[in-house]
Amino acid sequence: GWSEPVVLDTGPESADPNCPTGLVVDGSGNAMAVWAGPNLSGTRFSIRPADGTWTTAETHSLQGLEPRIVVNDAGLGWLAYRISDTAAVPTRTLWLVPFSLAEGTFGSPVDLGLLADPQRNPGDISPLYEVGIDASGTALVVWAVAGRQIVAQHVSRSPAIGRIGLPHVLGSDRGADPT
Repeated sequence: GWSEPVVLDTGPESADPNCPTGLVVDGSGNAMAVWAGPNLSGTRFSIRPADGTWTTAETHSLQGLEPRIVVNDAGLGWLAYRISDTAAVPTRTLWLVPFSLAEGTFGSPVDLGLLADPQRNPGDISPLYEVGIDASGTALVVWAVAGRQIVAQHVSRSPAIGRIGLPHVLGSDRGADPT
């Protein structure tokens, strides 16, 4: 049956029903929950080892919005963030952070760059993106650029974490949406 609910975090931001969340479970049953919001000092996370209890919530240093999280069966994963600056026309960039769920450790963030280019197209601030992972731990990211293009890019874990492939435009269409 179902276990009793466990409160992972408290406070006004964590109680916000619009606070984006994510959850992954690897092949061994280890789990990680993530959540973020504009008033948090970074993306928050908690880990539950297989057959264990949730850890006290911690904060990852990047202050990202709309986190996406993926993990493969071996427990290798990526946490993705969208970061916006505070300019009148915000620049939105996409970051990936590798992690090992079994070890509970994070690697160095990888900056994939702009999700949109407000200098060329001030209305291009699409936040839509998705992340996937393969058995080797390589992340694949797909995003929409202002509803005009769908772009894909990969980031490998080996031989060097953060080896970034060139972006590929998969298609162009007004109203494109990667979800």
